[in-house]
Amino acid sequence: MDIRRITEVGIAVHDLDEAVALFENLFDAEVGELIDVPMYDMRFKMCRVGKVDFEVMAPTAPTGVIADFLAKRGPGLHHIAFAVDD
Repeated sequence: MDIRRITEVGIAVHDLDEAVALFENLFDAEVGELIDVPMYDMRFKMCRVGKVDFEVMAPTAPTGVIADFLAKRGPGLHHIAFAVDD
């Protein structure tokens, strides 16, 4: 299996609007619509820079997938997705 490229980088943040504005200002990112994911108590926006999508994610409740991640590790890299041959 060969890795062809990085397709997505997930970033966990406390303040979604602030982080998305940073992507817009620093990288001229194309920003997608706001997606709420109640099942995981989170929301996100995709910020496209070149051929890579940055999934910028923030919690919507004190606990949940992203809130728990932030409490344990702080803001930053959450996941990376790759395009592969198969």
